[in-house]
Amino acid sequence: MLTVLLGLGGVLALLYLIAWLAIGRGAGHPPAILGDQQVRMVGRPVDDPAWTATLQRNFPRGVGEAHLVSVLQAQGFRIDRGKRIAVYAWQEPFCRITLMVNWTAADRRIETVKGGSAGMCL
Repeated sequence: MLTVLLGLGGVLALLYLIAWLAIGRGAGHPPAILGDQQVRMVGRPVDDPAWTATLQRNFPRGVGEAHLVSVLQAQGFRIDRGKRIAVYAWQEPFCRITLMVNWTAADRRIETVKGGSAGMCL
């Protein structure tokens, strides 16, 4: 019985180590624009009202789309200009957190901006 328990403990330890390496060792950090704001830690992407409010304060209706893109790019967001989507992901111990931004624009001016987030932890 002891051999089975020791064997099971070893398997669990190995699985834990593999998961820890796959998710990361704490490398990375949230973007500066997020400040001290908490991110909704839901496995699937969801609308994040607090993140949306932060984005709307920084990029109000009428601000140039190029400004939004340059600020987000400077902070490390990956931008898809055609789809008007930006994504930023970072890792903390045992967690991977993702922020999403999508916007609409007319005449290269922001009309709407919306934020979403996702997080997965062991």
